Amino acid sequence: MLNAVIFLLVLAAPLGAYAQVNKCQGPAGTFYSDKPCPSDAKTTEMKLPSSPSSEKPVKLISDVELLRRVAALCKVETTNWLPFKDPGSLQFEENAQPSGQEATMSSKYAHAKAVRMFMRINAKNSYGGYVGFKSYICYTDQKGEKVLGYSEYLLE
Repeated sequence: MLNAVIFLLVLAAPLGAYAQVNKCQGPAGTFYSDKPCPSDAKTTEMKLPSSPSSEKPVKLISDVELLRRVAALCKVETTNWLPFKDPGSLQFEENAQPSGQEATMSSKYAHAKAVRMFMRINAKNSYGGYVGFKSYICYTDQKGEKVLGYSEYLLE
């Protein structure tokens, strides 16, 4: 229950992040404020976007065979990419219908179109106990033939 409350608070936090900003030009120079400018300063109201517009809409993949191929490949390649203490103990949370998204993998040197698959993995720690399911993202090429990378999904 507490996790659900914290999750909702985290979701609601960015809602107040976009407020009116005033650009004020006074005797000391230019400064920005969320409050009205002092009477001796010239005010220029700035318009901020209501939400981050740089994000492109996510395109879900509907090819079920591709998604199953990607899910199987990501499971097989997990131990080659992620450093688990006991790779033989891995448990994968199974989805009846795997879902994936089109994505772009970017590095310092190149960009590649990819398929992004969300996975939940549980593994044993060095004491032999399971730590609980954690979320990861697996990136493959568009044909689901080669893993391009993994990352831990930190919104839990």
